[in-house]
Formats: sequence, structure tokens, C-alpha cells
Amino acid sequence: GGWAERPRLKARMQSPLKIRVLGVDYCASSGLIVCGDQSGNIMAFRHQDGRDPDVPLDLAILMDRQHGMEAVSFLRCEGSGVVLSGGRDAKMYTYEVRGDAEEGAALCP
Repeated sequence: GGWAERPRLKARMQSPLKIRVLGVDYCASSGLIVCGDQSGNIMAFRHQDGRDPDVPLDLAILMDRQHGMEAVSFLRCEGSGVVLSGGRDAKMYTYEVRGDAEEGAALCP
């Protein structure tokens, strides 16, 4: 069996840093798509239903070098508004998502 219906693009994002993204997760409670890259940066994009998927999402949060120069190797959004990140720097961080996609969300360590 194959796909009964072809999957439809819902959103498009691009790192403003032009660095390879290694991990992505979606926080439904805040409407954020959270990404980690190979240089230790964590970023989040606002997702809004009904938006043209050919227009890249807006960058909402950029946490520069959160894991130093080491890759973000683990990223997870929990249903309670908590984001976890782990990196090749042997560190784990926990962040609280405050706010939402409408009012402007923030990741707070």
C-alpha cells in the first residue's frame, strides 16, 4: 500500500544562520516550531494555521550558541510548555515556553 493522499506542505522555515538544522519539534501549546543546529544554536518559529506554506515562517526566538559551538543533538517539546535540549557539549537544558504565538512566545531557562 502507498499513500492514499499525497502529504501537503503546512509550513516552511529556514535558519537565518544558514547552518544545518539537526533537530526539530513542535510545541502545540505555544504554536512554536523549535529547532537546534550543528553550531549549538536554538531557534523557534511561529506557526499559524492558514498561512501560505510557500512563505517562510517568522523567526520568533534565537538563542545564540546555547550549546557553545557543539551540535544540538536532542530537542523535545513536552505538552506542558517545557522544551528540553541536549548537545554534544554534554549539557542538557530545560526551558519554559512563556506566552504564545499570538502574543510573542519566549524560551526561558
